Amino acid sequence: MIGKVKGKPTDYFNGSIKNRENKETSRFLGTYLGYIDFDDVRYWSYDSVTPHRIYFKEGPEALESDHHNRTDLTNLKQGNLPVAQVEKERLEEDQRRDRKLREDAEKKKKAKK
Repeated sequence: MIGKVKGKPTDYFNGSIKNRENKETSRFLGTYLGYIDFDDVRYWSYDSVTPHRIYFKEGPEALESDHHNRTDLTNLKQGNLPVAQVEKERLEEDQRRDRKLREDAEKKKKAKK
């Protein structure tokens, strides 16, 4: 059951794990943002987790696909609007082509079944 337990937070969940014979082997409960318990043992709690800071690299250390390297944005920041527009359109064409390739591959995959 998820989120419909009276007196519990909306992200509350509970349930059980069953084996092939439909026999319950474990029970669990918790909240998506708070904790999770299996058989009355707390396995994870937000209070005991230290979030990790993610550092984004710019410049030559950044991945080629990083948003800092988008040619349309770099030209826009430099005030070169005509080139930025051309680059934006090129990027959109690439995205449309990639989407079509994915859709075609999915159609072929379904046709083989």
